[in-house]
Formats: sequence, C-alpha cells, structure tokens
Amino acid sequence: MTEIDRAILDEVEDCITRIRAFQEAQGRRVIKYMKRARKGRAGLAEIDQFGLPIPEDFRALYWNHNGTRETIAITKWESNVFLDFDWPPIDSVVLSNKIIRIDPQGHSLDKLRWLHGSHGAAIDLFPMRAHDGNVPLVANLEGISTKTFIAFDSTLAMLRSVCAAQDAGILRYQEERGPPREPGGRDIEANQILYDPKELWDVIRPFNPRSDYWTALIAGPIDWELRPLPEPETPGLVKTHPEVARLLYGEPGEYAKKLAEKAEAQMRRAGVFDADDPDAFVEDRLNRLVNDPDAWKDDEAFKDELGDDEDGDRRHGDN
Repeated sequence: MTEIDRAILDEVEDCITRIRAFQEAQGRRVIKYMKRARKGRAGLAEIDQFGLPIPEDFRALYWNHNGTRETIAITKWESNVFLDFDWPPIDSVVLSNKIIRIDPQGHSLDKLRWLHGSHGAAIDLFPMRAHDGNVPLVANLEGISTKTFIAFDSTLAMLRSVCAAQDAGILRYQEERGPPREPGGRDIEANQILYDPKELWDVIRPFNPRSDYWTALIAGPIDWELRPLPEPETPGLVKTHPEVARLLYGEPGEYAKKLAEKAEAQMRRAGVFDADDPDAFVEDRLNRLVNDPDAWKDDEAFKDELGDDEDGDRRHGDN
C-alpha cells in the first residue's frame, strides 16, 4: 500500500487528538468508542479494489484508527464527531460501497460513500472532482437527488474545519430534548449538536475555497430537486437485490441464527439468566441504561465493545 506522507499523517493524528479531547471535555460518551486500531488498514486495501484513486488524507485518517465503533449504547446524536456526521468504521465504509456497486439505485459509481448525517444528508468522496490533489467531500442526498454541493475541499480540510470550530467556541450540544427552534420544525434531540451555519462558515471558509454547501445552507432551505423513485412491486415493500441480501445477511436463515446467538450471549453477559425474575431484570436494566449515563460502563453486555485496541499499537509501535 502507498506510503503516507508523514506530515499529513501527523496533522491528521493531531486533529483526531483535538477532536477527541473536545468530545471528552463536553462529557460525550462517544469517546469510549473512538479507539486506536489498525483494522482500518485492511479496509483501505479493500477500498482500493473499487478502482478509484483514494486520497492520502483519507488513508491517513484510517491508518491508526477505525472510526467510531458501532454500538447500541449511544444514540445517533451522541455518535456524531464531525459536526453533524458520524465517523463510520472502515468495514461499514467497504460494505456500503459494495452495495451500490451491486445495486446502484441512482448512486453515482465515481464516488466513495462515507459520512452519514443525523439530518438526512450524506458526505461522500468524489475522486474525479479532485483539484490540485485535493479530493472534495461532497454533500448529497444519496440516490434520491442528483444535486450536490462541495462541503469541504478535502478530508484534511474537514478535520481542520472541525478543530477550528471547536477552538472558536461555536459548537455546543443540547442537554435535553427540547422544542424546535422554528415553528413546525423537529424537536431538538438530546445530545444533538447546535451551531449557527453562518458562524461556522466564517470560521471554516479559509480551509474550503471551493465549498458552496454552507452558503447554500445559510440561504436555505436547499431545494435538492428530488427525483421520482420507482414504485415498489408490492406497495409498502422495497425488494432487496438478492446479492445485496447475501452481502448483508449471508445465506437464508444464517442472519437470524447469528442474531439469536448474539442476543443470547449478551443476555448471559448481562446476567439475565441468573436473575430470579428475568423479565423484571431486563426491564430494570433497560431503564438504567436509558436514564443513567454511566450505567453502561458496568454492564457486562457492553464490556467486549470497550476492548482497548490501543494496547496493540503500544506493543507494535505507531508506524
């Protein structure tokens, strides 16, 4: 695999350290799932097989990290670390890109699917729109609209932007679920990030001279020009492509079996089967996990998720 420029790798590492420190200072539980891990490197090799040039700063982001580990212990609002967007592990990135190459469903195949926002938009890499070696991160609505906007000039520009926004003090998080900011809008969810797009743009503009997304968002609402989707053969039922189903679930019956085995293992670790009244135990456990932010730390079912991947890096070095 192509060697990564040390200066880029070091700056990416510094950005992730700063982002993690900010999340920790805000008391956000997502930091428990932002572990150093080398699993991303194997995924990068798989992404190479899609035949698109992969930018060096994107490689650097996954070189010593593997995104934010997926878990049911936190909500989608709590998992966001890049403004409104999560940081998916590399296997999720590989899987989503395999899916659109089996069944495009309106997706462009000259992109790499990447970040998914809690507000409906996605940000993907468009290598064919590179400029001066920088591959832009493009905001889009997946396959339901052909309209796109450049959100960030590159992966590194996005990381610089997030750090600059943190330093400027314009990012905050909703403590409890609250009423919408505008009449007829959606409620503001607990742990949802809040910022003024104009304030954000004033801070991140120097890093993103090609961006046109934030000015469109400020002028908003954006008219995405949704394209009509074909009606499903059976009303209310969207049929999954057979090869996509195999990719997601394996052979018929295999997925259900794995889910059942995983559920049983989690219940055993949580102590459900040792309780005098399992139903009451489960109800009490769920209430604690929902209402006590720290209860999950001592829950046996989640301990495997919090394995320390950093130990491997300390043993073998960081290069």
